[in-house]
Amino acid sequence: MGSTQFALSNEQHIIHRRLLLAKELYLHGEVHSRLPGEFNKMIAVHNLHNAIEVVLRSIYLKYDIIDEKKSDPAFNDILSRVVEQLGKHQMPPLPHVQRIRQLNIARNQIQHHAIAPPDTAVDEYRALAHDFLATTFKTYFQVSLDDISVVDLIANEPLRQLTALAQENLASHNVQGSLLPLTSAFELAMESLIDLLPSSRPEHLPRHQAPYGYEDVARALDNEAAQMAEWVINRVRESERLAVILSAGIHLDEYLRFQAFLSSIPFAITFFGRVQFSYSDKLLPDEEEVRWAFQFVARSILQWQNMGLLNRISSNLDPTSMAILEMRGTPNKKYGADGKLIWPNDPSDPSTPE
Repeated sequence: MGSTQFALSNEQHIIHRRLLLAKELYLHGEVHSRLPGEFNKMIAVHNLHNAIEVVLRSIYLKYDIIDEKKSDPAFNDILSRVVEQLGKHQMPPLPHVQRIRQLNIARNQIQHHAIAPPDTAVDEYRALAHDFLATTFKTYFQVSLDDISVVDLIANEPLRQLTALAQENLASHNVQGSLLPLTSAFELAMESLIDLLPSSRPEHLPRHQAPYGYEDVARALDNEAAQMAEWVINRVRESERLAVILSAGIHLDEYLRFQAFLSSIPFAITFFGRVQFSYSDKLLPDEEEVRWAFQFVARSILQWQNMGLLNRISSNLDPTSMAILEMRGTPNKKYGADGKLIWPNDPSDPSTPE
């Protein structure tokens, strides 16, 4: 699923971006709604309310209900006018109107009096906003909430192609096929962030080209010292990675969840962009977790793009990305007699050359 925004008319492009914004506001509210603390609940309600308002404004832009250049109505006026005009044009009625008015009251209580809603109310507002967006996207804009994505806003071609492939595979419930392009896109973006760090390599040491970067040092050390050197170098890299992630605006709890996701997949992308497969009996993550990981990666890339942190990524496909896109994100699949997936060059594959 490629980017569609450049083929749209100006008005369609505005509406498309608004729907993307509405979805992002909803997702931001959804994350905060699940975090503890009154302030997270208040932020969640504000974002869920804003998502609905953006959709309402998109409806009256599409159907010429109000001239935005001459009028900037309040939320209740927008809601009433949209309900009225949809009825006049014999369009399907707007869903959940009374519940949306209740959400607006809750938002006003937060905005004017800093009164946090109870947890049960926030759960209801989250479900309300999701159903409202899903229904209105389909009814008035002929697009699925799942299909419209921040992928369309990613400027770098390799990153957009990789995330689009992951999204395409997820749309067809091909969880395995989404994993390689998804993790590759994240590591490609991370590589750009790491490159922004000042080099701490002593000038007299050569730049290591091996996957883990410690082999040249290890040759001059005994086995125990080599293991310690490996541990120290890897620990420094992990610390650098975490520091970059946090300074680039990613929440620690989300990053830890993503790290747990990465540990559940049977391959890894190394620091040098190489795919390393493992042959354990790991079960693939379930589809819901992969969909969360997709949103995390896409939102992270867009956030870093907006901060100007991805400018060092080439607009040309690197060999790893090219290979992943050519095989559509899924390694050549074989299955053993027990039904388990055999990954490329798996020693248990009888066809693997000695």
